[in-house]
Amino acid sequence: MTDTLLALSTDHCRITPLFADDARALSAITDETVTSQVHFLPAPFTEADARALIAGSGGGDVFHAVRDESGLDLNGVIGVHRRLGQEYEIGYWFAARARGKGIATEAVRAVVGALASSGRAARSSPNATRRTSGRARCCAGLASCRRGAQGNARAGC
Repeated sequence: MTDTLLALSTDHCRITPLFADDARALSAITDETVTSQVHFLPAPFTEADARALIAGSGGGDVFHAVRDESGLDLNGVIGVHRRLGQEYEIGYWFAARARGKGIATEAVRAVVGALASSGRAARSSPNATRRTSGRARCCAGLASCRRGAQGNARAGC
C-alpha cells in the first residue's frame, strides 16, 4: 500500500510522496524541536540529510509529505514503516507552524484509514517520537481509528 500510495486528501491537507524537490522545505521544517524528539534524525538536519531520507524512502520505510490544502506548502511528514506480517508503524513530525491545529490528527487518521481499508494493521510509533502533550492530543484524536487486531487499523500511542 505505502509503496503505491499516490495521494490522499483531507479537508486541510494533501498527503503525497516526498519528492527530491522537497529537500529544502523538509530540512526547514525539521528543526531542533523535531530532531530532539525523533531518534533517527541527525541534528542539525541539513538539506543533504533531507535528500538522503527522500532517496531512501521505499520498501519497508516510506515517508509521505503532508502538504497544505493547496498541495504546495510542506507542513509535515508521515513515515509508514513495515513490520512483521501485515502490520505497519506510523511515525510523524510537523513544522512548528502546523502544530496545534489538528493537522497531524487529520493526516495520520487518513493514513491509518487507508491502511485499514487495505486490510493492514497500523500503530502510531512510541519509539519514533517521545510523548508530548501535542502527541497525546493527536493520539486521543485517533481513538476513533482504533479497531481490533483482525487486520484492521489501530492507532496505539
